[in-house]
Amino acid sequence: MRTLLLALLIGLSPGAHSQEPLPAAPASATDDARARWERLSPARQEELRARLRRFQALTPGEQGELRARWERFRSLPDSQRQALRERWRAFRSLSAGERRQILRDFDRLKTMAPERRAEIRTLFRRLLSLPASERARFLDNLRRFRQLTPDRRRDLLQRFGEQFRARRGKP
Repeated sequence: MRTLLLALLIGLSPGAHSQEPLPAAPASATDDARARWERLSPARQEELRARLRRFQALTPGEQGELRARWERFRSLPDSQRQALRERWRAFRSLSAGERRQILRDFDRLKTMAPERRAEIRTLFRRLLSLPASERARFLDNLRRFRQLTPDRRRDLLQRFGEQFRARRGKP
């Protein structure tokens, strides 16, 4: 997610897509860019300067990776780019603690075996396909489950497993 933010910066930074000097832009293009810049609030200008400084502080490899991600994003169909923007806005609207938890979960997902990642993606797709009321109920139950002690969780999982096996007719 943080990289998406930096990827947006790439499109604003001069020379971000090439290590070579940029060719001279037509006067009208530079005038348009200057006019857009001057219409930005001072706070927005400073935010963009800070993003540029963060980008410039990256190693050339990190900058290259970010450029590649930006190009992949730009190559997506408009509908997918819009969906990503909406998810990014939703992520940014979360509390700082919720964002940190999602980033930790994402980091943990990246360390899992490919088979386990595929299994989790399948389960997540199933969750997303549920009607909103069922999805909300599931997430509420999950939140409550996570608040239980490890011993209580283990007991519930064992009991659930026994009930599941009994329904399937297995010992």
